[in-house]
Amino acid sequence: MQVLDPDIKDKTTHWLLREQGPAKQQCQPSQAQARNVKCSIFNSYRSMKPLITFISLLTGLGITSLQARANSLDPEIIKACKDARDFQGCANSFKGVPTTSSQSSSNAAEECNDEGWCVAKAGIDIFGLPKVVGWEYKSIDNGIHYGSPKLYKIKHKGSSNRYLARKYVWHYHKEATPGTSGYYKTVSSGQRKCGYYPNGSYYCYTTKPKSVWVPGTPGKPGGSRVTQYTWVHDCKENTYAYYYSGKLKGKWKKQEKVDACAGIEDLTRLSLKL
Repeated sequence: MQVLDPDIKDKTTHWLLREQGPAKQQCQPSQAQARNVKCSIFNSYRSMKPLITFISLLTGLGITSLQARANSLDPEIIKACKDARDFQGCANSFKGVPTTSSQSSSNAAEECNDEGWCVAKAGIDIFGLPKVVGWEYKSIDNGIHYGSPKLYKIKHKGSSNRYLARKYVWHYHKEATPGTSGYYKTVSSGQRKCGYYPNGSYYCYTTKPKSVWVPGTPGKPGGSRVTQYTWVHDCKENTYAYYYSGKLKGKWKKQEKVDACAGIEDLTRLSLKL
């Protein structure tokens, strides 16, 4: 069962001791039996008060529910994400990709090729997110892109050995988006109407412009983000495209022949609709 970080326990205990202040003067029992009973009860309560206060603090902070949620996560994920600015986003980044539990940590330097792609080892990247261990990664202007070392094939329109695929994970920072205020939008101008009253007098007036209320939009906090996408290569047409959340982004573009197409028959099939 997952336990709380020792640092949290130490800080909580220190806070409790500080809040209690100097110990109050011990109750000095007199010879009277009634006073002995009262002092016994009082001293028993004082000995239990730190425990009662600690339990109340845990309940107030919601730590019990936090621990219940933590128990459902891999301990290695919690260890890797505990210092991340966005814990939930950090934990979600492990969905569908290998975690540090499947790889051994190493302080050795990462291996990089001439094009700047390095094999990720256990650790935290510049966005405060855990590296995708064992995947090749490269820092580009818009973030860090991790490429799976495993290739896949996709079945499309009856063809099983035509489309090559590779999974990617993208770590990046997104700026905060400020909220907007609601406002009234004029959809039609006022109209001027004129006529005669029954008594023959002439009148004119202008109606109010018609407007509708346009609600504002809430702001969105900035921070580290994780996006997963797939590179797909057509081994017949020698074209490629990217799919985000199962949807094509952009257009198919020309690309040089990929050597991996020669062994596409032996690859694992990836479930992706093109």
